[in-house]
Amino acid sequence: MATKPLYLLIKLDVDEEVVFNYKDASNYAKNFCNSMEFELIDHCLEETENNDLYIGCDKEEVWP
Repeated sequence: MATKPLYLLIKLDVDEEVVFNYKDASNYAKNFCNSMEFELIDHCLEETENNDLYIGCDKEEVWP
């Protein structure tokens, strides 16, 4: 049986006393995905292989 990817966009609410900046948020997301056995793909970066998945953002707009 062949498999193909299923893409999910998830939102995680994090404690503002634990996650202070983009680096903390990135580490939190990586740890979460590793614990759930997900592959983390940061779509705030350009997605050149599949334009339907591109979600553009400026990291500084999201996390000071």
